[in-house]
Amino acid sequence: MKLFDGTIIELDTRVDIKHTLLTRQKEALKMAKGRWKTRPEHLSLDKIKELLMADDKRQRETYDSYQLVMERRNISSKAWNFDEYVANAEYDFLGLFQAILKACGKILYASENLLRLCFNVLYFLLFVVLTMEDNIVVYYYM
Repeated sequence: MKLFDGTIIELDTRVDIKHTLLTRQKEALKMAKGRWKTRPEHLSLDKIKELLMADDKRQRETYDSYQLVMERRNISSKAWNFDEYVANAEYDFLGLFQAILKACGKILYASENLLRLCFNVLYFLLFVVLTMEDNIVVYYYM
């Protein structure tokens, strides 16, 4: 079965459930470590599209990869610049820095060593430079 031709709208497949040291699935935790079982699963078109959705590392017209396969088209993408990325990011960078500063203020009364550690973390975060061109993320630590 090939997904790359775009004709599949339903799929019957299987999911392997394994119990390893880091397993968190309830179904797997009922088994002994090292054991596994296979569960059949039916995937609708919506679930297939969700599984094949493109990530947001690059700016695209659409992130629905399987729809593009079904329509037999492709689209180009471009790298985000930092201002666009922060504006569209799921994370609130300013809120993160404010929370760190607030936590540092509370730690001021707790311990000098913890305060020093907190300011070192803040110092590191303030000098993080995200270079989004060519899909490369570079971290600078001073």
